[in-house]
Amino acid sequence: MVRTKAAGRRDGGGTRTEILRVALRLFTEKGYEATSTRDISEALGLTKSSLYYHFRSKEEILGSLVAERRHDLDELVEWITAQPRTPDLPLQAVLRWVEGTTPERLQVMRLAQVNQPIMRRLAASDQDPRAAFETVIDLLVDDDASTQDRLLLRMAFDTASAALLASRGTGVSPDDVIETARRASLALAHAFTQANTSRSQPTSGAPSHCSAGLNQVNAATEEEQGIKRAASSVRGHVKVPTGGQFEVTTGGRFRSPLLLRVVRVS
Repeated sequence: MVRTKAAGRRDGGGTRTEILRVALRLFTEKGYEATSTRDISEALGLTKSSLYYHFRSKEEILGSLVAERRHDLDELVEWITAQPRTPDLPLQAVLRWVEGTTPERLQVMRLAQVNQPIMRRLAASDQDPRAAFETVIDLLVDDDASTQDRLLLRMAFDTASAALLASRGTGVSPDDVIETARRASLALAHAFTQANTSRSQPTSGAPSHCSAGLNQVNAATEEEQGIKRAASSVRGHVKVPTGGQFEVTTGGRFRSPLLLRVVRVS
């Protein structure tokens, strides 16, 4: 087999990684349909036969790009199944998923956003992780959960994609997109937890579970400098805003076994 100088400098694993990296860039910049295998091989300095040695088709390259996140989803399902069914399990699962978001995975999400036709084909073949999320939702909600509650929880898992879409054309950095997604996930997870708590322990004159959920989203926004990610109770990542000292105590208006309240020390 004829090998180019560029190809000769790489081992098999390195070549495959480079193919995925370049293909991701070209699929995002030019679009999946407009990018040919020739474009990919020329950008890499490879012959087409060398490219086909690693991937049989352009669609197989795309499938490999999204496979890692699908693997993460399978691991999340396995983790949820092994956990005790506690009220804060949805919150823990949401944070576990969002914490796995990286700048590289944001780029794959951007690829999906600008190539919807091929992503629909992947979903039909059970390769798109977003299409398999109903399994996660089924594991986390009660049988009597409303359609709105199910949607609320699904939104809590999907904040990275929403933040990425909202940031288009703004120049916002990947790190800022990820941090914004974490904050949105926390607010939505709070809303879901409170909605389910209200439904299981109704009181006279209490607002509907949908209203309670929306109120929690609004409250979380108003106190964004005071309430930090629930993951801090597990991972210890509490960021202290500039200009004040803080101590962490349990309780507060968002009372939950894993939620912390950050209180200003006078």
